[in-house]
Amino acid sequence: FGSGGRMKIERDHARITSGVLGGQTTGGPIALVLQNLDHEKWRERQIEPMTIPRPGHADLTGALLFEADASGANFSGARLVKAHGGGLRMVNGNLSGADLSFADLQDIRLNDADLRGAKMENAHLERGRLNRANLNGVKGYEVYLEHAELRGATLVGATLKSSSLQHADFADTDLTDADLSFSNLLSANLGNSRQAGIVLSGARMPDNSMRP
Repeated sequence: FGSGGRMKIERDHARITSGVLGGQTTGGPIALVLQNLDHEKWRERQIEPMTIPRPGHADLTGALLFEADASGANFSGARLVKAHGGGLRMVNGNLSGADLSFADLQDIRLNDADLRGAKMENAHLERGRLNRANLNGVKGYEVYLEHAELRGATLVGATLKSSSLQHADFADTDLTDADLSFSNLLSANLGNSRQAGIVLSGARMPDNSMRP
């Protein structure tokens, strides 16, 4: 059934094995068997790893759900609103321009990843590893980065207003022109970070002081 080109080459048919008798349902569970006849052609082939999620497929959803290793993958502009995928590994991946709003991605590994211009409103990235990641121009409000590692990351012009940044490691990061106003930086490590033009009004600082 259908109108796609694959309909001409595939001859798969469903076989009813229970729940139907004489064309009538019996009230019991209906079971169908659908064998993948095309599987034999691919079983011995070496398939190149996919680095770009295919439109209309569950590549990205599966990677998040099963905490896959998507290192080097290109998810540029992906919509990950309310996504759940703790433990996903995407070292050196591309998430530039992605929408991570309200996503629950605790423990995610994004070392050396490209997140330029990503949206992170109310995103949960607790304990995430974003060392050396490019977060320039990121837009976020109430972002959760408690105990996250961002050593050597760049956050030039990033906005993380009213965010929870307690115990986060910002050592050696570039926070030039970043807006961290009203954020909680209690016990955060800002050692050797570049802070020219940074906005910290109303923020709670690592020494428990409050910026005016």
